Amino acid sequence: MRPIPTEVKVIDVDWVGGAVADLLNGDTELKRVLLQEGETDIQIWHEREWLKILIPSARSPAKPSLFEPSKALFEAYDRIAGHVRRAMTLWPDRESG
Repeated sequence: MRPIPTEVKVIDVDWVGGAVADLLNGDTELKRVLLQEGETDIQIWHEREWLKILIPSARSPAKPSLFEPSKALFEAYDRIAGHVRRAMTLWPDRESG
């Protein structure tokens, strides 16, 4: 029987889901920051009709106004938003919903 590890280390971030995921996976600096900051459980939802992106954090409390990310993590979220904006230009039917 193999012993159960007492410490688990996340060694990579992998995004799944089309054009946005392709852009995010290509950003090695973003991956480095997310791993360094311990922010590895991010999900992105896109509501086409509102062109709105939600990036909830597994570390954020129930009251988001109390969540204070580090400068590096805030900049990582901004990079994610930039990649999403870029991917939106690749969606030819985004106006038609």
